[in-house]
Amino acid sequence: MKDIKKMWMVTSDLNKFLIDALFDKDNGKVTHFRNNDEDDFYLSSDRNFFFSLEKEADEYIQQRLQFLKEKDEEVISLIEEMYFIEKENDAIKYKFKTLENMWVWCQDRGKERMEVQKENDRYANIVRRLCHALRSGYLNIDANTFQVKDVAQIKWFSCGKDEKGKKESVQLTLSNGKVLDINKHTELEILKYIYGDNESGYVYSKLDK
Repeated sequence: MKDIKKMWMVTSDLNKFLIDALFDKDNGKVTHFRNNDEDDFYLSSDRNFFFSLEKEADEYIQQRLQFLKEKDEEVISLIEEMYFIEKENDAIKYKFKTLENMWVWCQDRGKERMEVQKENDRYANIVRRLCHALRSGYLNIDANTFQVKDVAQIKWFSCGKDEKGKKESVQLTLSNGKVLDINKHTELEILKYIYGDNESGYVYSKLDK
């Protein structure tokens, strides 16, 4: 038999709400709840906790918060240990789920997801353009499309990582004499995948006009 009564609900983020709880008298559990200003009930998660008194809800919040505070340093230490095992130990191939999914729990999860999605889209664009170059022999860089084999010379104005305060750039000279200045990050990555990076240690210098 089920009954509806006012209860305090504490969610997994330790927020509390006064709600209408659909209470199963036979097993003593809340199965559904609704907000005070709504008509529809929602199925309750096992991560929600229900209390008859606000005082009980507040006590649970403080106890749980204290428990998490005590675990704070321990969790950081464990994550650090996992990180160095994955990074430095080639004999251990295990991928820790904690490290793999840690970005999900960043403070600004919405912003983090957007950044990850943006980077995924960028790599998808790179792969698509590289596949097209492999199939057709034609490469699209900025607003120019030309044959991969038509690059006669590449001048590097940077080497390896960007110099501090100096934007990475290269200059392409095509077989017809046309010169292209490239400085966009994605375009440079595509060029490096096809023609290789500048490993010589030498770069060209542009004279200021």
